[in-house]
Amino acid sequence: MRLLLLSNSTNHAGGYLEHALDTVVGFLDGATVTFVPYALADHDGYTAKVTEVLASRGIRVSGLHAAGDPWAAVEQAEAVFVGGGNTFRLLDTLQRLDLLAPLAARVRDGLPYLGASAGTAIASPTIRTTNDMPITQPTSFEALGLVPVQLNAHYVDADPASTHGGETREERLKEFLEVNDVPVLGLREGTWLTVADGTARIGGTAVGDAAPGPAVVLTRWDAPLEVSGDVSELLSATARFDAPTAPSPRAGSHAAVRRPGDQVRVDPALSGAEFWEPLYRSAPSPTDVAPNVRLTEVVSGLAPAPGRACDLGCGHGGDALWLAALGWRVTAVDVSATAVDRVKAAAVDQGLADRVRTEQHDLSRSVPTGPFDLVYACYLHSPVTFDRTDLLRRAAQQVAPGGYLVLIDHASLAPWSWRSSDDEPVFPSPEETVDALALDDGWRLERCERSEREARGPDGTTAVVADDLIALRRTPHPIPAGPRPATVNPSGGTHGSR
Repeated sequence: MRLLLLSNSTNHAGGYLEHALDTVVGFLDGATVTFVPYALADHDGYTAKVTEVLASRGIRVSGLHAAGDPWAAVEQAEAVFVGGGNTFRLLDTLQRLDLLAPLAARVRDGLPYLGASAGTAIASPTIRTTNDMPITQPTSFEALGLVPVQLNAHYVDADPASTHGGETREERLKEFLEVNDVPVLGLREGTWLTVADGTARIGGTAVGDAAPGPAVVLTRWDAPLEVSGDVSELLSATARFDAPTAPSPRAGSHAAVRRPGDQVRVDPALSGAEFWEPLYRSAPSPTDVAPNVRLTEVVSGLAPAPGRACDLGCGHGGDALWLAALGWRVTAVDVSATAVDRVKAAAVDQGLADRVRTEQHDLSRSVPTGPFDLVYACYLHSPVTFDRTDLLRRAAQQVAPGGYLVLIDHASLAPWSWRSSDDEPVFPSPEETVDALALDDGWRLERCERSEREARGPDGTTAVVADDLIALRRTPHPIPAGPRPATVNPSGGTHGSR
């Protein structure tokens, strides 16, 4: 990937892109720029402003908003520039036009990506560390995910002489870290982050004599760290979203150690982390994990070319490691920090660290950012309450055109399985599961079936259980029409412009 992520587009009392223009021109290297103006209301005016500045250096600009087919424009772009403004408005428009996945795919394949302010914010996995007012409501906060850390543009240090009684930027980002364990890179105005060939560097000069340096990294447990130059270590960070600092499993909610054959009752009001993290933490790390047999069968049958895959609820990582060994680049996700850490360690041990990326998510709240050529979930059930259908709909949005959504579900419970009540659960048929997803016409059903197999329990006993297998393929579909979201003009001030 080639990224140039500016904290701001205009320094106080300076011209548009003036402080970074030489770097921007060198980065673009003569390529025609496809400009994304959706963060502001006046798309034509915004594009004209960018065109005037870049044309003075011989760079041609076309506005994405003026393209008859935005998907085709992204596919044919030589370079893309996502301008600043309101991050919520920008993300909402990209989601509504279904442009997040194709844009992310092109950038990962080498399309130069220039972002400023809001355009920098959406390069993060989510927009949870933006500074903007939520003037519109995106479908979710998931963004492009071009870097594994959160970015905070316009980072400003506390002014000891200020009489302002509200929170400082550092305090607000620390609140984010109380709930999410993922590094935050704060870029002071006048600075930028470049990423190329696996190397990340801080550039530019921070505005203001009092600025201690160009950038700062905030993490959950450590004091803020001033950084400059090479920050490539951030590219190997593991993101843990919706992972509170001190989850408190309720006393008596479930057994930390389970005896073979026990039918354990579980409080369905527990959160996913409260149930699964103590379970994984109390269990020994397996020395050998195997992939799900049904997954190996369906992937072998569909025979997609190895690309990007997402494992929803990776557990011990058998499926993710198997796919990585076949050449897939896998994002392995679980709500348990212990599970994620063990998968990451196993990938290193097996020489697959460059193909397995781990993220911790409470999937009821967030999913990794695509696009993925394969999104799959093997036995994504839980005795605690969550909206599984909503989760799968959001996951389906991360599937790339031509990619697959594969579900392998329980259709019955074994005698030793976890239960949240004495009632025998009723599982939907695979056809009912597909109908509940209510996917649009851009999907084709490849497999939809139920079969039985013999399962072995913790104490060695066996039982016949049933599984459902669903495989759906996404095909390109028309860009949805509709009015643009309501917008307001960004506020002014003496800080740098977006």
